Amino acid sequence: MRKFIGIGLIFFIVSFVYMLFYGTPWGNVQAKREIVHYLENKYGEPFHVKQPRFWIMDGNFHAEASPAARPDLIFIVGTEQGEEGIQDSYLRESWRYEGHRDVAAIVTPYYKAKKIFVELYNPSPPIDNADLYAYEKYRQLDIIIDLQKTSIASKQEENMKIYQVLMAIVQQEIPIKNLSFWFKNGLFRINKTELLQLRNETELFTYWVSK
Repeated sequence: MRKFIGIGLIFFIVSFVYMLFYGTPWGNVQAKREIVHYLENKYGEPFHVKQPRFWIMDGNFHAEASPAARPDLIFIVGTEQGEEGIQDSYLRESWRYEGHRDVAAIVTPYYKAKKIFVELYNPSPPIDNADLYAYEKYRQLDIIIDLQKTSIASKQEENMKIYQVLMAIVQQEIPIKNLSFWFKNGLFRINKTELLQLRNETELFTYWVSK
């Protein structure tokens, strides 16, 4: 008898903890429907939405979602305490996604970066009816090219490659605020004003920072 009581108690505790973070199954189904309806009505395209997480203490929920056309673009959608209705980060993450794609296309022919970090400079406040694909109209990018597995043999040689990357960024009018190349044994950093004033690759020595 005690064994069954113990099993029942464990089941109750596990169920309580699950519902504390994920809500009831029927509540999750309803929340997911609301999220899908909200996104498709707002943006006019289909979305994939994962199971919402539900905070039973204040009734808020959130979930990961992605547009069907760009499944690797993941953003957060849900309700927040103090905010009215459902909120989402699709616009911001779409701009980051597009910015990352453009920067990676320029950098990849020259470097095999471990990762390319792209953040929006001054990402708020939100802009109504903004173009999801035209981040360059609204925001500048802070970019870090992670090359910590790559050692610099010669700054002069690296300057030649970096200069090609920088000129491609200027030619394609990618709106950077700051750009860094983070090597294993050196850091190169330049901002928008400095980039637009560049005349040749020899000037790049100024922008190396010792590690």
